Amino acid sequence: MAIKIGIIGAGPAGLVTALALEAYCKSTEKVEITLLDKNQSAMDYPGVEYGIQARACLALKQIGIKEKALACGLNTFRISFFNARTNKKQKFGVATNPDLTVTVLRQEFLTELTNLLSHTKIHRQCNVKSIQASPEKVNVFCEGKDGKNEVFDFDVLIAADGIGSIVRKDYFKHENYIHNRGFSCLYMLIELPNDAPNEFKEAANTGECLLVLGKSTTATFFPMGKNRFAVGIGFDEQIQTEIWNLAGVNPNLTWLELDALQKQKIAELLAADCSFQDNILSKSFKWVKDWNSFKIYLWKMRDSDVATQPYNDYGNVIMIGDAAHAIMPTIGMGASLAIEDAEILGRQLAEQILKAKPNFKSALQKYSSDRVPVWKDLIARARAGAKLNFIGIRNKSRLSFGPQIPGRFLWKIIAKIEELIS
Repeated sequence: MAIKIGIIGAGPAGLVTALALEAYCKSTEKVEITLLDKNQSAMDYPGVEYGIQARACLALKQIGIKEKALACGLNTFRISFFNARTNKKQKFGVATNPDLTVTVLRQEFLTELTNLLSHTKIHRQCNVKSIQASPEKVNVFCEGKDGKNEVFDFDVLIAADGIGSIVRKDYFKHENYIHNRGFSCLYMLIELPNDAPNEFKEAANTGECLLVLGKSTTATFFPMGKNRFAVGIGFDEQIQTEIWNLAGVNPNLTWLELDALQKQKIAELLAADCSFQDNILSKSFKWVKDWNSFKIYLWKMRDSDVATQPYNDYGNVIMIGDAAHAIMPTIGMGASLAIEDAEILGRQLAEQILKAKPNFKSALQKYSSDRVPVWKDLIARARAGAKLNFIGIRNKSRLSFGPQIPGRFLWKIIAKIEELIS
């Protein structure tokens, strides 16, 4: 009889877990995989870009899907640090392996992953309301797309449902710590026409990402290929109030409450603050067709503390990805960490599924003991990146690349030195 595995959430963590289980179990006789997702399709997932870094590329390669999964992306060879106040690049940057560093559009990447699934059952527009676990099984109570209630039962449930995880919120209440980090990022996807000047196309189609120090803001610039680039402009709460006032907008209004002209005015003010490459960002706004599009959105920066025991006492419910460790995008590691989580968990669960007498709790214990230190290190890096590169920018003289450096101790030393210098 097949082991029934349920997965909540069809983001990178959920999809790669299903793909890993398919790859490592190979036979549908051994495992039955069901994926529950609240969205109508992969194209409904919010956001602009994912930076798929080495740990994720290696995980996808382990499963045997790297080339196909990343066919929609653009290889990145360098992250450069640019000071808009002096209009110069900083002396040091971070060279990356272009074979193991790729920028992808979220919706395209999730669509590629979805298309690679072979025998996972996906239930779309399925809102999970609660779960109930016993030693024998896990019941998941959902509201379907037609409003009817549905109940699924599984032998093991994997919660990959993000920072607002219903599983973490209701089932791991003692681990449910979410923090507002005091700053936001305005994310934009700019799509260039075929007749755009070459300077814009070169910026969009080359593999050099930029981290830009503005007067009051920090911009991240991601070439996406196919004449597209993504930009995130980060600013703290004080700057947000000032920008909203300069734009003639009530500071108490949220992004969704603004009209298109107000959004455009705010974007122009932010882009002028962190201008680079001859105002390429501001100039590209003429190609934005709809300022109310989902391709332009304000992201309030939050993270969560690491779930130190991300599994339940029965050993049949576990959280991965942002459900277990929501990480800020300040080091571009969120999607990559989730993908690595998923491959390792899928492999370790498959090892148990293929045994005559599976012991899932022992697998989850081993998984957690290995992963929690990794999660804690990267959460600390992302928080350091926020402190050094996104908050209180007026008081900073340069950007820090310390949090990007490999090594659990070396990055802390370099980041501390950079903090003193800045």
